[in-house]
Amino acid sequence: MSPNQQLKREAKFQLRGHWPQALTVTAVYLTATLFFAVLQEGLLVLTGVIPLKAALGEIQIAQLPHPPLTFIINSVVTVFRLVLLAPLVLGIVKWFFRRAQGEEISVSVLFEYYSSGEQFVRALAFLAHGLVRVLAWGCVSFLPGGLCLAAAAYQRRSFAHYEAAGVLEPLGLVLLGLGFLLFIPMMLRLFLAPFLFVEDSSLSAGMCFRLSAQKMRFFRGHLFSLICSFLGWLVLCLFSFPLLYV
Repeated sequence: MSPNQQLKREAKFQLRGHWPQALTVTAVYLTATLFFAVLQEGLLVLTGVIPLKAALGEIQIAQLPHPPLTFIINSVVTVFRLVLLAPLVLGIVKWFFRRAQGEEISVSVLFEYYSSGEQFVRALAFLAHGLVRVLAWGCVSFLPGGLCLAAAAYQRRSFAHYEAAGVLEPLGLVLLGLGFLLFIPMMLRLFLAPFLFVEDSSLSAGMCFRLSAQKMRFFRGHLFSLICSFLGWLVLCLFSFPLLYV
């Protein structure tokens, strides 16, 4: 039996008799996510960006009018979603992590990081540290390729510079491919950060990310293999019911 199969077998064993709680935890997250999706579309309807009939699926529109207003609404809702759901996600991580260790833990732990201002601020600090790292590595990984493709698209508008676009476009695609090869390992280094954060309240958010990078140094390949082993289930969830992913 491979290590991935052993991990999955242990996960099923720990969930035995606790499926109602696991489904409840997953349903809470899906409900919160659905709420913000409905809120976003509702604001677009109320501000007149999209017609009500388009929101209900009765008619189709080629593109959204008022791009600045659309961008503002989407950005505001995204910020609120990140801020308000970060504590919930950490609570979910804590429940599954403790359950994986065989502990009997209440579903109420999902809301632990809403229980006080200090806990809420800790959750936001973790979110901020994570976003900074993701955005920084994202810029390093994808900005060169993105700039090349943007320059190629701009050059194609002018027939005089069409040949330059033919060079920049493949170069941009190559740089984006190399960017993915850099970005994925850098993100895998951060995998343990949320588990360290919910397990030891004495650790700061920054320390959790630094410890995760150290501890994952020789295990990123194993983690990537484990993630890939779930791709079949992930694809199934896209075409059936997301709760299957529990």
